[in-house]
Amino acid sequence: MSPDERARGRRRARVEIRRRRFRRKERGVSDIVASILLVAIGVVLAAVMYVLIIGVTHGPSSAPLGAHFTWGTPVNSSSMSGPVPGCGVTGTAHAFCYAIEIASSDVSASNVVLSLSSATGATVAWPVTVAVGTATDPTTSQISLVLPTVATPVSGYSTALGSWTNAAGFSGSIPGGSTLVIYLVGTSTVNAGLAGDKIVAVGANGYSDSVSAGAFA
Repeated sequence: MSPDERARGRRRARVEIRRRRFRRKERGVSDIVASILLVAIGVVLAAVMYVLIIGVTHGPSSAPLGAHFTWGTPVNSSSMSGPVPGCGVTGTAHAFCYAIEIASSDVSASNVVLSLSSATGATVAWPVTVAVGTATDPTTSQISLVLPTVATPVSGYSTALGSWTNAAGFSGSIPGGSTLVIYLVGTSTVNAGLAGDKIVAVGANGYSDSVSAGAFA
């Protein structure tokens, strides 16, 4: 073999060695990049799973009702039905009529569920209904919503269902200055009224918490 051939062989050998070294380095860099990508993907998946789990366990966020709804002063119209829209005939001796202003509101009737509590905050059952009365004096207790610009009730509340039934043409939006009228049927020996009790508005359908009014006298 001539000297030139031996020189060319050595050069080829050196080139091949460099190529092998480069391939090893290239494979090493690829392994590192792959490991970093796998870790990043794992972190992203963990974050997504956390958000999904939090959403399922805690549900959608809701606004506090107290920031959108406040009561005014409760009024005992009389120990009998008074001259208030939503109550029975004035002077009927077997009914109680209470009224409470809604001082401010930017919610709808469907966002408010009504309950009754004692002065200490304990839940109280709604008074019983007594079947007495005439055609002009309802035989069932009624809870009505009266708007400041409308003389007749625009919505009625069912304590049994915990929901409102709106009159035709009423959108359900409760403006500030509206009045909640509670007409209780029953003689004082059977139905002592709401003296000492409080109306509580409980948030629903996107609203949370509750707003308690002052006690009826």
